[in-house]
Amino acid sequence: MNESTANDPLAARGDASTAAISGLIAITHVTAEPAACARFYRDLMGMTETTGRAHDAGHRADLAALLGLPAEVRWTEQVYERADVPGAPFVRVLALDPPGAPIRPGMEALRDGSLSVGFALRDMEAGVALGRRLGIETTRGIVSLPFQRRDGSTYLAHETHFRAPDGVYGLGVGRPEDLVPVAPIAPGANAGGPAYSAQVANHGEAVWGFYRDVLGFEVRRDVELPYGEAMDGALIGVRPGSVMRFLQLFAPGTETAYLVFLDFRDAGLPALVPPRPPQRGVAAWTFRVRDLEATLSRARRAGAPLVCDARRLDHPLCGPARAASLLAPNGFLVELVEAARA
Repeated sequence: MNESTANDPLAARGDASTAAISGLIAITHVTAEPAACARFYRDLMGMTETTGRAHDAGHRADLAALLGLPAEVRWTEQVYERADVPGAPFVRVLALDPPGAPIRPGMEALRDGSLSVGFALRDMEAGVALGRRLGIETTRGIVSLPFQRRDGSTYLAHETHFRAPDGVYGLGVGRPEDLVPVAPIAPGANAGGPAYSAQVANHGEAVWGFYRDVLGFEVRRDVELPYGEAMDGALIGVRPGSVMRFLQLFAPGTETAYLVFLDFRDAGLPALVPPRPPQRGVAAWTFRVRDLEATLSRARRAGAPLVCDARRLDHPLCGPARAASLLAPNGFLVELVEAARA
């Protein structure tokens, strides 16, 4: 840890090169609005759009198996990347016909299930203005949340909650200059790559415990956040005076591509549909693992249902690999990829 990160509560600990799991390498967004997704990920957040490999029969079969897509569903694929930010997670957008139900109808924030994709923003006001020109509104402009540095001093994290398609919150996040951004931002760019993805897990100890104990993430922040008047309207349906438990989980040795969980406890609402494909919204997370069989063995002992057993493939995001998928305790889909060994 160097001097510039010594006081940062999110600074890396451990060695990423020996960790059992990586941070996020891909976020899957299932949509009924592919053009609106392009406006958000490409035009607002500066990601580069490719057509993926949806024309490749072998890729289609592998992806359908890994994501548990019903045979009767037709789909097209777009992949968004941030080539100027090495290691930034991809966003894989699947447009389904027929589309599933929204995981988060009306952007109701109290409801269990996947919630958001978050990006680092250099200039929050410029990001909000660009979003407005693109027809992408926010729930409530720019808001601020208080957090503590390691020395106990308080800083404000600035956020804007964009109304991304399919009920997804598209977060823009800024931090003070003495702390590193939540994701690297390339010179000349206003947005970095995807920094994190969040879920609501009310009374969710089993959910984040799965990512910690089975997959190998570390909890780097676990705090109670008061939801005051200054935040009113930013998260739809959350009333001022509420308190939410806020957790940030990182792969060892990393400082971005992390996971966030919000717990509203008894104020929370149950999920209406399983938070995975073919339902719409953030429907899957992808991670790279060091030892796929060892990870699957831990998952089986923990009772995690398997969606797709290990298979060899030329993974479009990771190259030659073995991959499998399973369900976290809340029914969310997790894809695990082990790079082929030389």
